[in-house]
Amino acid sequence: MDGPEGYHTELVSDLRTTEGKLDVWLLHGAERFASDPEVSEVLLKAARDKDTRRCFLLMGAILNTPGLTDRLLEALEPKATKGSSGREGRRSL
Repeated sequence: MDGPEGYHTELVSDLRTTEGKLDVWLLHGAERFASDPEVSEVLLKAARDKDTRRCFLLMGAILNTPGLTDRLLEALEPKATKGSSGREGRRSL
């Protein structure tokens, strides 16, 4: 059975290769940053996600939206950001 028009198995294979490379890179990063458990944990979570590439695209969209990082951190971890200015006092997601 053929795929839909314009479907190429090479594209799926390329995405899987990219996904695998990202996962390996993140796993190595988690080991490298073992002394920072929060960063290491986030890297492991991203590597274990079924769509690592999408996680990074989401992070890029968040970073491209002025003020969104601060608003998300405040909404998700209000205790970590309360009373802090700048980056001090924040924890990673």
